[in-house]
Amino acid sequence: MQEIFEAMDRYKDKILRRAEYLMSLRTDERVVEFIDVDSVKVPYSNKILTLDAVLSEIEKDEVYELA
Repeated sequence: MQEIFEAMDRYKDKILRRAEYLMSLRTDERVVEFIDVDSVKVPYSNKILTLDAVLSEIEKDEVYELA
């Protein structure tokens, strides 16, 4: 994961844009292979979120922060 992070860190300042980071998590084959499983069980229900659903929720938060 560190190797992937460093590849995304264009300016080598340890700062990434959230949208770029999330897109890399979705598209980098090494990441997908490593974490593409049912990832979160929603409390008090039988629902399990996939990694993509969790990342979508994070992206929604970013849209609210920009408003």
